[in-house]
Amino acid sequence: MMPKRLETDRLLMREWRDSDRDPFAAMSADPAVMEFFAGTLTREVCDEFVDSIRQHFAEHGFGLWAVECKPQSSDLVPFVGFVGLVVHSFEAHFTPCVEVGWRLAREHWGQGYASEAAKAAVAYAFDELALDEVVSMTVPANVRSRRVMEKVGMERDPADDFEHPRVPEGHELRPHLLYRLSREKFESDRRAMAALQEILPHQLAKLRCMQTGSRLREASESIIARVNALVQQRTLRDALGRTVDQPIHRGLVNEDATVLYPIVDGAIQMMRDESIPLTQSSEASNE
Repeated sequence: MMPKRLETDRLLMREWRDSDRDPFAAMSADPAVMEFFAGTLTREVCDEFVDSIRQHFAEHGFGLWAVECKPQSSDLVPFVGFVGLVVHSFEAHFTPCVEVGWRLAREHWGQGYASEAAKAAVAYAFDELALDEVVSMTVPANVRSRRVMEKVGMERDPADDFEHPRVPEGHELRPHLLYRLSREKFESDRRAMAALQEILPHQLAKLRCMQTGSRLREASESIIARVNALVQQRTLRDALGRTVDQPIHRGLVNEDATVLYPIVDGAIQMMRDESIPLTQSSEASNE
């Protein structure tokens, strides 16, 4: 039985092909990609890994999908890496569990592919597999992966940190952080996003009307275009994770339009903190 394919705006998450073995082996031989693992992988180990992924799909009906970029022009990237769901049963306080994981070739880093595909995998876990929880784990130094976990909506409780039993005692990679996402939080975040997308245009219209003077109006239009672009990409709440507190989150869920003022303020501050030009046009704001 062919594994179910998942699609996002830019990516296709599909079954593995034999033609994926070469680029996967090349990716796994890159020290930067394997920085937070025990080491790079030989071709033989890579082939065994692909075989184990296929076996996982056969046993569970889901697994680590091979990821390719959809053709945005005449170009097609047939293999970016993998993203998906893995069943773990090693001995730990949170197992058995299902983990969302990813590994992408270095040339495809920094384009949001990992979080985009991970969100699709997590949605599949809750909507189609009816799981109660999805986890993810990494070492403390892996800041990139931790950022993806946070973008997916996962949270870490330091009390959940653990020593990975499959890493030798005393090894620097043995201490692991655990991130978790419950069905309840996933559904709450989705309602919040839907509410945000529903009421943000009205609140931005109010913001537009409040501006006076040509320069203020021009700045306001740029901010509105930028925030709208972020919303359309479903990344606004991700980008504002450190500014959207629980009262604001509850306001979004309850569709309280008054909470949009601090969110817009937060968006503006986020752009300044990350040196995103406020005058960037909507056409040039794709991330």
